[in-house]
Amino acid sequence: MKKKFTILLIINFIGIVSFAQIPNNSFENWTQVGTYMDPDGWGNLNVLTSPLSILTCTQGTPGNPGSYYLKLTSKTVVGTGIVPGIAVSGQIDPASFTASSGFSFNQRPEKLTGNWQYMAFSANDQGYIAATLTKWNAAQGKTDTVAGLFYALPGMVMSWAAFNLPFNYVGFDYPDTCTIILAASGGHPANNSYLWVDNLVFSGAVAGIQSHTSPDHLMTISSDPAESKVIVNIHLRKSQQAELSLYDVTGKIIKTQRSCSGPVSQFTFDTSRLPKGIYFLKLQAGSATETKKLVL
Repeated sequence: MKKKFTILLIINFIGIVSFAQIPNNSFENWTQVGTYMDPDGWGNLNVLTSPLSILTCTQGTPGNPGSYYLKLTSKTVVGTGIVPGIAVSGQIDPASFTASSGFSFNQRPEKLTGNWQYMAFSANDQGYIAATLTKWNAAQGKTDTVAGLFYALPGMVMSWAAFNLPFNYVGFDYPDTCTIILAASGGHPANNSYLWVDNLVFSGAVAGIQSHTSPDHLMTISSDPAESKVIVNIHLRKSQQAELSLYDVTGKIIKTQRSCSGPVSQFTFDTSRLPKGIYFLKLQAGSATETKKLVL
C-alpha cells in the first residue's frame, strides 16, 4: 500500500512540474477587458493601443492543442509608431515595453518548450523569446539572475512546429521568480510581423551550471573584467557588412555596432556601466547569424 501511494505521489508531482508551473501556459483562459479579450496572467500592450481600435495581442483559434492560442502582431499606431506584439508572463510597462514582474517559481528546468508560428515583415525585424529565472538576494538588497535564455527568431515558421529552448545557468541557487517574454518584433519592428505561441511547458531539470553555445563559431568572446570591456573576434568567409548587438535577458538591445568587416575583425564593448548578470551577443552578417551568452 505504501509503495502504491509513493508511485501516485510521484506521478502527481511530475504532472505539476511539467504542466502547472506557467500560468495559463496553453492560453485557454481569457478575460473580457472593455471591447477585447486579454490572456489571463499575461501582460501586453493592448491597454496602449486599444483606444485606437488596434490590438497587438489577440486570441487565436483553434489552439495547438486546445481551443485557443496567443497571437502577437506588431502594429502601426498613429502618433506612436510601430508597437511590437509582445506578451509577458506577469506585468509589462507600457512606456518602456519591458517586463515589470514575473510569477513565483522555484524549479530549475532545462528547457522551455512549446509550439509556435512566426514571420517577420522586414529583413531588419526579428522577434524573440526570452526567459529569466531570478532570486531575491536579501543580504545585498538586489535580484540575482539564476538562469536565462534568449532566442532570436530566424527566418519564418508558417505552420505549427515544436520548439525547445535551453536555459543557461550561472549558479546553483533555486529561483523564486520566472519571467517569460514573447515578442513578435525586436529592435527594428515592422508592421504585421507576428508570433503565435501555444502550450508552453518547462522540461527537464538542471542540478548544476549548464551552458549552451552555438556550434557555428562565427565569433569568439573574451572579457577583461579589470578594464570592464568585452572583445568579440569575428570570423567570416568574406568581407561584408556585420552588425553586433548586445541584449539583456529581457531582449532589450543595450548596444549595437555596425561595420564593414573583413574575414577576421574585432568589436569592443565597454561594459563598465552595465549591471552584473547574463547578456547575449548576436552577430548578423549577411544570411549568417549567431547568438552567444555573455556573463558579466
